[in-house]
Amino acid sequence: ASVSMNAKQWYQRRVHGAFQQVFKTMGGVVLTPILEDYNKGPAEGRDPLVLHTCIILLKSVSKVGCKQSPEEQQIVRDIFTATFHCTLEMLRVNMEDYSDHRKLLFELIQILVTDSFEVVEKFSKEEATKIIQTIIWGMNHLDANISERSLSALNNLICNIESSSSRNDFFKEYLMVFLKEVFKVLTDKLHKSGLVNQCNVLTKDLQIIWPLV
Repeated sequence: ASVSMNAKQWYQRRVHGAFQQVFKTMGGVVLTPILEDYNKGPAEGRDPLVLHTCIILLKSVSKVGCKQSPEEQQIVRDIFTATFHCTLEMLRVNMEDYSDHRKLLFELIQILVTDSFEVVEKFSKEEATKIIQTIIWGMNHLDANISERSLSALNNLICNIESSSSRNDFFKEYLMVFLKEVFKVLTDKLHKSGLVNQCNVLTKDLQIIWPLV
């Protein structure tokens, strides 16, 4: 059993090392100019494949289940800076255009708040607020995939915040907002397919509130 465990640990270290190298190479050398073009180019020229590539890159590291290195955290930060705000501006014009960008952005947000929370936790107050507002906006989206992904992202964010040193200030500011928004989609009859995720978030919120009552 001991030999088997040592072999497993050795394999995990080797795999993580390989992922780290790919992540650094893709992020530091290959991805940087692509992100710059995506960020500075016109909306019509922003290829959703860039978002898809970023998602694959982030997933490849999070699958290993190891803490991200400072270099990896910086690349995650660079991905957010280059893609989030400019893509969001494209989507806010209406609820139909850029459907591929729309679905990919919310998938990217879900991965960030779930598997790269240590990076998100260091965001400025303005950036954190913008992410939360976007998640809430996504919860109200009529596209079931986006609405449910946003609910899942919110639930994972709350779970991560629970063990954070900033939990008290965060919940003081946002918990009632979350309750209000979840009840809104829970009762509006337009988001019935998201009932399970809605209840998960509602249950989590109430579990946090209960000890305080």
